[in-house]
Amino acid sequence: MNYLKKKPTTMTPENWMPAAVRADDRAERIREEFAATYDPRSDEHSVWRERVQAAIPAHAAGFLTETRFNGFAPRLLTIFQDGRTRIVSNHPGEEERTAEFRDAHAQIVSELDNSPSRRWELYVTLRAIEAAATEAQAAVELLAAERLRKAEQECPVCGHDDAARIGWVTHRPLPLGRQIRTCELCYAAAVALHATAAAEEPASSGMTTRGEAVRALLMTQAVN
Repeated sequence: MNYLKKKPTTMTPENWMPAAVRADDRAERIREEFAATYDPRSDEHSVWRERVQAAIPAHAAGFLTETRFNGFAPRLLTIFQDGRTRIVSNHPGEEERTAEFRDAHAQIVSELDNSPSRRWELYVTLRAIEAAATEAQAAVELLAAERLRKAEQECPVCGHDDAARIGWVTHRPLPLGRQIRTCELCYAAAVALHATAAAEEPASSGMTTRGEAVRALLMTQAVN
């Protein structure tokens, strides 16, 4: 039996998703994919009835809190009586509203209990919510991994991270015991700039600059 052919057009307990989940269309997209491919007769879904039966009370309570009771969420205690899940309340000061909530909750649970098609739709919804959470977590981890990669491979000087173009980013030595964390190209530029600055500094040997003093020394060595 094909229980779910198209996207629900109204928010019912079996197709309801919490607002935080609906804020991202990931779960709705996944539900549509699951609805088109899931078969309740498949061995993959052989435990769906038991799984949904256990999830109905909490899911129904969340649905009512968000859609009908404007955030009101009485402290509901789940008990098992006569082989069935029952809900009792413990919410002093809100007895009347809690009673309304409890009655509405019992009605939803009963309707879902007596409708295999709606329970199957709820199963698809719950699986979509779980899959969306897993997918979202994977996206977060992927982003974190990319940030780590960029932190490790991005040159803090030029901002590039293409090792094939700029070489590896690491700490490299400069004169006078200093170090600089750069890519190979920025390091070459740093060395060149350092050499240029050193060459332009005044010399105390009678020459105008250190560069001229070095040039004179090299010329002398070349002659000798």
